[in-house]
Amino acid sequence: MITANLAPPVLRVAAEEPQLLAVRLEAAERQAQEWAMREGRYGILVTRHTPTSYTVEPNEEVPYGITLERDFI
Repeated sequence: MITANLAPPVLRVAAEEPQLLAVRLEAAERQAQEWAMREGRYGILVTRHTPTSYTVEPNEEVPYGITLERDFI
């Protein structure tokens, strides 16, 4: 039997307009949560890289069911 562990997706989100950025971040978080729920062992990490650029990703270091935010600015 062969099993494949797929790497968690890293979703890149960017927008200049705050309202559009919020909509895109919410959509990315939902997508990451769906992936994390299927795996059953990842939380979600949202990282701000610039005021208009973020990544959203399932992360094993974040407890399942939790979303953490990190700021690199």
